[in-house]
Amino acid sequence: MRSQGRPAKIVPAPPRPGDTIGVIAPASQVTKDALEQGCARLRELGFKVFFFESILEQELYFAGRHERRAWELHQMFTRDHVKAIVCARGGYGSNYLLPHLDLKLVREHPKMFMGYSDITSLLTYFCDHADLVTCHGPMVIKDFGLPGSTLTFPDGARQELRASASQVRTGEAEGVTYGGCLSMLVASLGTPYEIQTGGTLLFLEDIAAKPYQIDRMLMQLKLAGKLDGVRGILF
Repeated sequence: MRSQGRPAKIVPAPPRPGDTIGVIAPASQVTKDALEQGCARLRELGFKVFFFESILEQELYFAGRHERRAWELHQMFTRDHVKAIVCARGGYGSNYLLPHLDLKLVREHPKMFMGYSDITSLLTYFCDHADLVTCHGPMVIKDFGLPGSTLTFPDGARQELRASASQVRTGEAEGVTYGGCLSMLVASLGTPYEIQTGGTLLFLEDIAAKPYQIDRMLMQLKLAGKLDGVRGILF
């Protein structure tokens, strides 16, 4: 994803086999067995894995207090041996971190940062305010912990998206890919972390949402002017 109105200046290098991937839990709590299963798969794919034991802390439905989760994220960006950061899971709670994050630190130590679902809050924030190209992609527990998972990265930041499903309206559109979980995009409205969608190909994902709920969220984006200037929408 890229920031609105200007090209993203920071394109982090993707990790290569042999590199260390840092695993963090910025949202919901994780279990040791599920975490180890996902990390084992990353090791099978040729990567080293690093995480702090505090990742297993719990507070209510979070992976520990927000101070711990923000500290963990900062540590992964500053540690030189960590070449990429992959979130363990989503759930809920990433938005608690936003007021406590050091964007200067992120800019000075750019790394590939990957997740989806609730992690959308961090992906769009880093994209919009730290000019960091972020990666909406698989997570350790929810994806790499499943059989048959894999991980490959293309060279460079530019990719072509080709529609594999029916188009609502025929034609072509070009723009920077931006978006994520629809619920989290809507939750940003009216906050200092409001999404910036102009000139983008806006992609949307969510889970267990009823049709009227999706309709309501799309209408909220429309009434907030967040569909103005969007060049295409992908579901």
